[in-house]
Amino acid sequence: MSTDLKPSASRNRVELWTAAVLFLPVIVYLPALIGGVPFPSGESQFTDLLIAHYPNLLYLKQSLLNDHQIPLWFSTIYSGVPFAANPLSGLFYLPGWIAMLFPLPFGILLVSAGHSVFGAWGMFRLLQRFGVERPSSLVGALCFGMMPKLAAHLGAGHISLLYALAWTPWLFAVYMEDQQGWLTGTAAGMLFLADPRWAVYSGLLFVPFIIAHRQFGGRQMLVFILKAGGMAFLIGAPLILPLLEYLPLATRSALQADDILKFGLPSSQLLGLILPVSGGNIEWFFYPGSVVLALLIVQLILPDQKKKTRFWIYSLALSLLMSMAFWGKGLDWVQQLPLLSLLRVPARALFLVGFCTAIISGITMQQLTEMEEKDKNTQRIGIILLLFSVMMAAGFILITGKVQLQLVWGLGFLALGSIIILTYPIWSDSDILFFAVSALIVIDLIGAGWMSYRVRTDFHRADPSILAVLNEDQSEFRIYSPSYSISQGEAVLYSLEMASGVDPLQIASYRDFMERASGVPVSGYSVSIPEFFTGRPDLDNAKYPPDSEMLGLLNVKYLISEFPIQDPEFIPVEINSAQYLYRNQNNLPRSWVVRDGAISQIIPAQIIKKTPNKIEVRAIGPGNLVLSEVYYPGWRVLIDGKRAEITRSHQILRSVSISEGSHVVEFDFRPLSVFLGLVLAGMGWVIIISSSIRKRR
Repeated sequence: MSTDLKPSASRNRVELWTAAVLFLPVIVYLPALIGGVPFPSGESQFTDLLIAHYPNLLYLKQSLLNDHQIPLWFSTIYSGVPFAANPLSGLFYLPGWIAMLFPLPFGILLVSAGHSVFGAWGMFRLLQRFGVERPSSLVGALCFGMMPKLAAHLGAGHISLLYALAWTPWLFAVYMEDQQGWLTGTAAGMLFLADPRWAVYSGLLFVPFIIAHRQFGGRQMLVFILKAGGMAFLIGAPLILPLLEYLPLATRSALQADDILKFGLPSSQLLGLILPVSGGNIEWFFYPGSVVLALLIVQLILPDQKKKTRFWIYSLALSLLMSMAFWGKGLDWVQQLPLLSLLRVPARALFLVGFCTAIISGITMQQLTEMEEKDKNTQRIGIILLLFSVMMAAGFILITGKVQLQLVWGLGFLALGSIIILTYPIWSDSDILFFAVSALIVIDLIGAGWMSYRVRTDFHRADPSILAVLNEDQSEFRIYSPSYSISQGEAVLYSLEMASGVDPLQIASYRDFMERASGVPVSGYSVSIPEFFTGRPDLDNAKYPPDSEMLGLLNVKYLISEFPIQDPEFIPVEINSAQYLYRNQNNLPRSWVVRDGAISQIIPAQIIKKTPNKIEVRAIGPGNLVLSEVYYPGWRVLIDGKRAEITRSHQILRSVSISEGSHVVEFDFRPLSVFLGLVLAGMGWVIIISSSIRKRR
């Protein structure tokens, strides 16, 4: 009996150590989990975590707790936008909901850390499918899960991107194990729900991969692809269908070549391969780890072993070129392709570089531990790397006259890695070699990750005295800020609604209206309304006077600014604050009835009930009832319980004609695209569950 138990106990210890190693990526997230909110390592005062993900999830949580409904419409910014159609809402990516079980935004950071472990686990499983042994597979898993670029984008607040990246190795690993296509499609669908933009980038690598690693031949492979593609569509349908409805109406569909190529990696930033620096733009940060880079260079000079990594080496090179937007130089027609036209940041392809590098590192690590004889080329490359790192460090110090942490870190670990490569034949035990390299990689990646972001606790923007004035006003109103003086998270927290805001998806007709209402000209595609031309919201729009009457149509009662507004229609509110608060004299109610077509002859209507998906109004006719809410497909109107035709007023607002007398008018958001998508997703999950049950039986 004891003989039988020993192998089992040994296996359990191995599994326990494996699990412990795969949890190491959490260390990179510890400063954020303990200290506050991560921000980019530079001087940026903004992070998408607070601009988008925190307010969106807080809005979802409040709607579930207070209104007992899943919100399909987001009323906080842009005078209302479709919540279900916005990929950043995370509405249909259910793993992201786990964050709501904890205080926000801490819960979001915790789930992000969990995804790093999930991604490392997927890479470990993928490398094992390639025949890489457990220790070397763990090295590759850590290279992916602890990738400093992931930490840098945590600082930038790109949470949905981190979620999607964690699914990437699983997509490849599941494909290697899948016999029918259903599971591959499920992984692809989940990746899409996490972040549709990354689905395009990962697809550019996954499609060549399945061509190069065909599991079946001819007709069987075609059936597999159709099943996988069909399942991916079904799982992603709740987001795919509303997004397809939204995009033709949004400014994102009008991206120009200059907008798309704007964030391509400049060739001058290739130094980021050996130094953990961003060059002023977090999208350009792609330091893979100097020890990892040394392993990659070793792989390039191992002629007998290169066959195992040839696909990944070519993919790495093409991904690097893609990140530099070489495909768009002089090829304007490329930007008009259905998918590429939506990709605004070519430098995101650097994540593919990191993905390929992690796979190559795991394979190379195993090759080094298996080599029994001294390899002159390997030792030669060790000497070259050592000399290169020393000379580069000396050159930088002589030129700049100072020693920088990033310089010492990157070149120092490159020197240590080159010493390991140079002396690997003298290691009598391959386990010692493995642990030495692994320890260097872990320390290198943790340090570079921590350097890529900083933690702050002073991230609130609104002055408490201004919030006090706004909270005391019990009427329905919106606020407008030409200087982003109230964050979107604070707006959700205090139940404030804004005519301005920040989000990549904007209804084009509303953007055009706000160009006139704000007085701020539109220079091209922007993620904010109004636009901030130099990235300084406190200064950029000081010279543009807003239009009080047009803002009044949007029920804008208060204007908050970092600079004074010289317009007598905006009355200053006396407060003890460095910010400026104004009351709009031309503010109109949230809903009103117009008679004889004259805006001067209006009768205020009463809002009797308001939830994210429904607004009930009591109005007295006859006339045209105008609701100061943005017109959008999917809204329907009932007058005293009977369907009526909803029309457009003032170019962007909802309106309906009512007869004489008192009426209860109900505006209800029921987009067919969302409900059809949910039905299709339900069908997909039924197929997956039934297929799994049949497989078990």
